[in-house]
Amino acid sequence: MVEVEGNYPYIEGKKGISLEAIIERYRTKGKCTGVIRGGSGSELQYTVGSDMLSVRDVGYPDRFMSVQVVSEIVNFNIRTRTSPLDVYEDNPQDVHPDMYAKKFIVFALTYLSDNNIFISGCKGTWAPNSINLQIFQDEMSVHGDPVRAAKETWTGKLFAELGYSEIKLEEIGAEETPDGELATTAIFRKPNQT
Repeated sequence: MVEVEGNYPYIEGKKGISLEAIIERYRTKGKCTGVIRGGSGSELQYTVGSDMLSVRDVGYPDRFMSVQVVSEIVNFNIRTRTSPLDVYEDNPQDVHPDMYAKKFIVFALTYLSDNNIFISGCKGTWAPNSINLQIFQDEMSVHGDPVRAAKETWTGKLFAELGYSEIKLEEIGAEETPDGELATTAIFRKPNQT
């Protein structure tokens, strides 16, 4: 069976996540936590509420996608690829077969909008050894401009594509992630919201 849900792929027996099934559970039960099988067969723990959605691989908990709105800022924290920080050295996959960061971000923004959640900005969280942080650091070494460097990251380019293209120097910082890592963060806003 092939399904495409809000631009998020799900092919049973192969790849993807039936995010719509998770959302339907929220609609019938309210905020809830549970487990669902990804298209590849992976066991995925999820938590869903009106202003948040989180999916984490039970077998490889260092693979996750989460979004939560805090003070009108959409906070994304996503890791879908192998990393030197992986807890498990036996993970045979480079990219998780069920997790698609770009499609998750688009799905999440649509989901939040459908729940009438006001969004004043999108926050990228770039953990150590992430591709985004490496791009940010490389750009900083070239020109030293944090705003320009943030816009050159994969996240910065995607947020700009989605209309969140503006960033202020004072909204680039560092904070601890739920996993205890010190990450670089940046908030991107729509041009009329800066």
